[in-house]
Amino acid sequence: MTFVRLIGICLLGEGREEAARRAHEATPLMLGPMVLLFGGCMAIALCPQGVFHLLQGPLAQLLPGPELFLLPPSLARLGHAGGILILALLTAGVLLRWLRRVRPQATAATWGCGYPVPTPRMAYTGAAFSGLLSHGILPRSLAPAAEGGRVGGLSAEPAALRLTFLDPVLVHSWQPFFAWCAERCQRLRWLQQGRLPVYLLYMFAAITLLLAWTFWMERGG
Repeated sequence: MTFVRLIGICLLGEGREEAARRAHEATPLMLGPMVLLFGGCMAIALCPQGVFHLLQGPLAQLLPGPELFLLPPSLARLGHAGGILILALLTAGVLLRWLRRVRPQATAATWGCGYPVPTPRMAYTGAAFSGLLSHGILPRSLAPAAEGGRVGGLSAEPAALRLTFLDPVLVHSWQPFFAWCAERCQRLRWLQQGRLPVYLLYMFAAITLLLAWTFWMERGG
């Protein structure tokens, strides 16, 4: 549901503020590393046997045993299948682009709902987009907490509705637990006097204990 709201509201919706309307693609300095990572993933998908050969040296040092480094014959077939899939996707993309040029379509607001002059304020919000799930399917403990929104009287005053989505596990379990831990840890502040030699002494004592424990375990406990 999170990704449905992300695509439907953030990617297909309209900006309600000027900063959102002026959003643009990332700069080449940010896209460059992403392209490099994408290229590495594609290389692994199309040529897994080559990556397997590159890893044989490090794996031979970590996991001795020649039988572990035999090249599985299925890796080559997996790379061929990935290449065929990518070729099919590229062909479908080129065909779709050609069809959009041959048959141009009019553009409209994603959530215009048939109104003649839609505005971004009339579009769905994230809460409204998932209203059926949050108000009709989820139990009451998982439903959002509503504040305001009531309008009454002949000349109603301006009203606002605020929905707060709370995670019951986080609110009723983890947050109280970490708050309790933080309160107990506050009692140890007397150990931290802001003096560097004291901190170095703590580190030296901890490292000494770890080395002693490691030596004791190597001796057989």
